[in-house]
Amino acid sequence: MRLCFVTTSLDVGGAESALVGIVEELAADGVNVQVIALRGSGRLVRRLEQGGIPTAILSIRTASGAILGLLKAARLARRQQPDIVQGWMYHGALFSCLIALTCRARVCWGIRQSLAALDRETPSTNRLIRVCARLSRWPVAIVYASHSARSDHESLGFSASRGAVIPNGVDIDRFRPDAAARAKWRLRLAAPPLMPVVGIVARMHPIKDHETFLDAAAIVASRYPRACFVLAGRGCDETNDGLMRQISSARLGGRVRVLGEVDDVPGLMAALDVLCLSSRSEAFPNVVAEGMACGVPCASTNVGDVPSILSGAGEVVPVGDSVALADAIIRLLAMSSEERDELGRVARRRAIDEYSLKASAERYSALYRACIKQS
Repeated sequence: MRLCFVTTSLDVGGAESALVGIVEELAADGVNVQVIALRGSGRLVRRLEQGGIPTAILSIRTASGAILGLLKAARLARRQQPDIVQGWMYHGALFSCLIALTCRARVCWGIRQSLAALDRETPSTNRLIRVCARLSRWPVAIVYASHSARSDHESLGFSASRGAVIPNGVDIDRFRPDAAARAKWRLRLAAPPLMPVVGIVARMHPIKDHETFLDAAAIVASRYPRACFVLAGRGCDETNDGLMRQISSARLGGRVRVLGEVDDVPGLMAALDVLCLSSRSEAFPNVVAEGMACGVPCASTNVGDVPSILSGAGEVVPVGDSVALADAIIRLLAMSSEERDELGRVARRRAIDEYSLKASAERYSALYRACIKQS
């Protein structure tokens, strides 16, 4: 089986990390895989290259660059002669159709987001989504990361007969409880063993709604004066003046640790007492399943498939409700350490049983084999 993945980006993010994990698993099983990215840089690219997976970055920034990039991608695909061209995210989906024409391959799409916050997307992204809806009978399968994402897109006109749901997978060997990493990170965070540590791991973006998290943190801080709050992700650093103003406005001062992008996310998660997701829109938020695999209780907004992902292994609250989010965090912090540990064990067991990376890759492999058999 030969697969060509065409992705919008290989910058660090949930959709991009999900792609890399699946590609690595498929390659390890002997599948011939190559990856073409419209843009990307950094450790995800290095990770693929270090794994020996052929990877091309087109670095498209202009309309003329898109034409040149398409020609380059078509040459790469013709050289591989893939059975399937897998588009990943909207731009990747559009390019996958054009590339597949040049090598007579079947097309699959991977749709990674829900549309609950469509009004927060740029006009160009909105137009692209509607173009994809009109083209959605072209792929032989449209794979959504969640049931909510499938429902959202099909209500907008995406082909219902092509739809399938495969949840993202978590590397359960990498994301796991780790006492040594917890001690190391808490030392770095200046957080003694008994200090409550609450964290959010998300890039700075309006959809991630860091403001609600900080408002909730201010309420939690009034109840737990020794608690500290951690923000990790692209844009969450001291150079972000807007974020620093929000922290100051919430009167959190020295209580917040802003870390920016973190290489050792599993280690950081292991150091938390509560992981938060404050997003206004998600499909399958990787961070929740990753936190579960690390044995960390999670308090999340009710987005995407979060209620079924957590399924009693954490707290779910309404979107944009900082008071409800604070109450959920407080309930988790009020547990004894034994109770929180038991909740963490339940969460990890669920992550292993339902959301392992190996299981996700096996589902994709089975789907591809079925698509190839189609006449």
